[in-house]
Amino acid sequence: MEPDSLEPQPPRAPRESPSVEEAALAAAARRDLWGYWDLTGFLLFAVVAFGICAVAAAVLSAVLINFFGIHAPLAEAPYMVHWALGIQALWWALLFVYFYYVISIRYKLPFWKALGFLPYRAPTAWFVVLGIVLAFGVGITGQLIEAPTETPLKDMLSDPDTMWLMGLFAVLIGPVVEEIAFRGFLFRPIERAHGAMAAIIVTSAIFTAPHGDQYDWHWQILVLLFAAGASFGFVRWKTGSLWPAIVMHIAYNGIQFAAFVFRDELGTE
Repeated sequence: MEPDSLEPQPPRAPRESPSVEEAALAAAARRDLWGYWDLTGFLLFAVVAFGICAVAAAVLSAVLINFFGIHAPLAEAPYMVHWALGIQALWWALLFVYFYYVISIRYKLPFWKALGFLPYRAPTAWFVVLGIVLAFGVGITGQLIEAPTETPLKDMLSDPDTMWLMGLFAVLIGPVVEEIAFRGFLFRPIERAHGAMAAIIVTSAIFTAPHGDQYDWHWQILVLLFAAGASFGFVRWKTGSLWPAIVMHIAYNGIQFAAFVFRDELGTE
C-alpha cells in the first residue's frame, strides 16, 4: 500500500552542489558551444597566423645574415627543416591562443575538459595496440596500392640529425597538437550538429589536407592519411575522450617512424 501523502516522510538527503566545472559542462550540454562561426574564424585565423609565422621566419633569417653573419637559408638543407619546425611550433602556439580565447574566454568553459580530455574506461594498452595495428595496416595497404615512396618529406629526412629532430616532433608533439585541433576543437560542433559520422569524415578530410604538400599530393598517400584520421576519429567518438585518440596516434606515428629508421634492415620503404 502506498503511504499516505499526509504522513510525515523521511527527510531527503541533501543534494551535493555541482562544482564550477561540472556546472559549466552541464550548461555546455544544454546549448551549442563553439559553432560554425567559430570554426570559420579558426580556419581564417590559421591561414593568417601561418602567414605571420612565415614572414617572421624570413625577417629573422635576414637579420641573422645581415647583422650577425649567420647564413641559415630557409630553402637549403638542413636549415629548411629547422625553419619548418620552428614555423610550425610558433603556428601551433598561435592556434592554441585562439582555442583558449574561444573556449575559456568567450564561452567560459573549462579548457581541457571542453576539448575532450575526459576519463575513459578501456585500458590504455588497447589503444597502443590499435595504433600499432593501424600502422602496419596502412603500411601493407600502401604497398598494395603502390603508394609512392619518393616524397618531399623523405628528402627532408635524409640528414640523420634532422631525421631525429623531426621524429621527436612527429611522435611526441604532433599527435597531441593535431588531435586537440581536429578531434578536439573541430570534432565537437560538427558531431553535435550532424552526428558522429559527419564529424569523423569532415575532420579526417581537414586532417589530411595540410599533409598533402609533404607527399606531393599523391592520392594513394592521401587516402591512407584519411583512413588513419578516420580511425582516430572513430576512437574519439566511441570512447568520448580525446586521450585514447592521442595514445593511438602516438603509437601509430612511432611505428611509422621506426619503420623509416630501420627501412634498410626491413628491406622496405
